[in-house]
Parts: sequence; structure tokens; C-alpha cells
Amino acid sequence: MKVFKFGGASIKNANAIKNVAKILNSQDVSNCLLVISAMGKMTNAFEKIIDAYFNNDQEKLTESIDFTSNFHFKIINNLFAENHLIHQKITVLFGQLVCFLTQNKSRNYDYLYDQIVSYGELLSTTIVSDYLNDEIVSINSIKEKLARKYKKLYQDNAIGVTNVLNSQGKKNLAKQILSGQVKIDEAIL
Repeated sequence: MKVFKFGGASIKNANAIKNVAKILNSQDVSNCLLVISAMGKMTNAFEKIIDAYFNNDQEKLTESIDFTSNFHFKIINNLFAENHLIHQKITVLFGQLVCFLTQNKSRNYDYLYDQIVSYGELLSTTIVSDYLNDEIVSINSIKEKLARKYKKLYQDNAIGVTNVLNSQGKKNLAKQILSGQVKIDEAIL
């Protein structure tokens, strides 16, 4: 099995994502796993959202959310047609982020960090997955399945690690990988 890890710099804009497709088109991707990080410098941008939220700075919070939203929409506007479903998917993810920020009652910084920064990976994986599904016929994304499992996140407060899949989920994922299909996963570590 091949594992491809695409970090933030390798998916930092529309041209970089197109390059990922070229790389994969030149490879035997019959049995591989793609691991996708947040897009270039987006982890830092989501950390600014956390800081503004934690410090009750509504102006900075709005500015930071607008910055991350505009960044991602600029990329999808350069990759997809105006009527592509990706626009709705990204809008929903940002809506979920805002909903979390509105409804959250926790003041635990590590919890907030894990809940908010992970949106960087969710957004990038959604965008890259949709683009690759359009460009590479053999890709079978497990993004929607991971999104359902995302609801099962739990926080290890001692070391600040977010675990996305429980042990049964890991076994199911291993079976899917061994089936010979390409899988896409977030790089939430």
C-alpha cells in the first residue's frame, strides 16, 4: 500500500491542488491512502479564531472567520463550476463552525482548540476529495463516513489529542484500505 501525505504547502491554492491530481494521475493508486492536512497556513488562521473567541473579541472573531472563509471559497471558485455541490458543502461546514461557536459553553482552551482547528482538515479534505473525485475516476472518498464518525470525537485533556475513530472504526477503515480502493483521510493529529 502507498500512503500519500499532502501537507498544507502542497494544497495551499488551486494550482497546488491541481498538481496533487497530476501526481496521483501519474501513480498506481489502486491501493493507497491519501492523508490531507489543512491548507497552507490555515491552522494558524483557525488558531486566530480560537484566540478571538477565547478573548471575547467579536471584531477579531468575525474578521478571522471571514478570512478563513474567503480563503477556502477563493480556492473552490478556481477549481469548480459555480453550481458545483462543493459550494454548499463548504458553506455547511462554516455554518457548523459558527453554530459551535454560538452554542459552546466550555472555556477549556484545549477542548476549543481541538474542536475548531480540526475544521481546517475537514475543509481541505472536502475540497481535495471533491476535486479528485471529479479528476480521478478511481477515487472513492470516505469523507462522508468520517464526517459521521467525527461526531464521536473525544478529547484526551491530559495531552490534548483528538481521536477521530474508535477501535471498531479503525478496523473498518483497515478493511476498506485493503479492498484496493483509494481512501482520503484528514490529518487531524
